Amino acid sequence: MTSPPDNLDIRIMNDDAPYDVVIDVLDQGELILDKAPDIRTGFIEHISNQYRINQIVLFEFTKEARRGLDI
Repeated sequence: MTSPPDNLDIRIMNDDAPYDVVIDVLDQGELILDKAPDIRTGFIEHISNQYRINQIVLFEFTKEARRGLDI
């Protein structure tokens, strides 16, 4: 009897990848192949900066929303 195949979710990360996919892969994924480490490092720095900016915007937005609702 053979075992069932593993479930794989392979995603190519490049500049066209949606932001939420990239964050998910960086957070929970496992790097299988890296042909250009210097490009990967720059890509991760770029996405990390976007993530930090989004966190600041989200914090300010929710702070304003709470203030408007008197929470």
